[in-house]
Amino acid sequence: MRKLLVLWLVGWALFGFPWTTFTLRPRFSRVNLLPFRWARRRDHVLNFAYYVPLGLIGVGLGLPSAIVAAGALLLSAVTEFAQIFSIDRYPSTTDLLLNTAGAVVGIAIAHIFGQRFRDRQDTDATHAIE
Repeated sequence: MRKLLVLWLVGWALFGFPWTTFTLRPRFSRVNLLPFRWARRRDHVLNFAYYVPLGLIGVGLGLPSAIVAAGALLLSAVTEFAQIFSIDRYPSTTDLLLNTAGAVVGIAIAHIFGQRFRDRQDTDATHAIE
């Protein structure tokens, strides 16, 4: 699981930060504070979907759900803040919300399937004893 987390973080750093378009001058006029003001469905789906594995990985590592969700929110906030210093990126509250929601869905999936897996193991163990 730790290797998956490192891989996810590398992807986050590569795609989330404006490496090639970074400038020292902040572009506050590019910040979209109103969520879902501009609908770019593809970007919305990608933002949501990319953070689902983070929720799964965090729970898989045994971290409390609240810590995983807060970590996702923090990572997303760092990404959006960094994009203020880009000449072609548009930081937004929409991305922040969708990223965090994706992680929360990942957390829920991990708990649902984790419980089903534990229930199945308990059932198998009970039948093996009989």
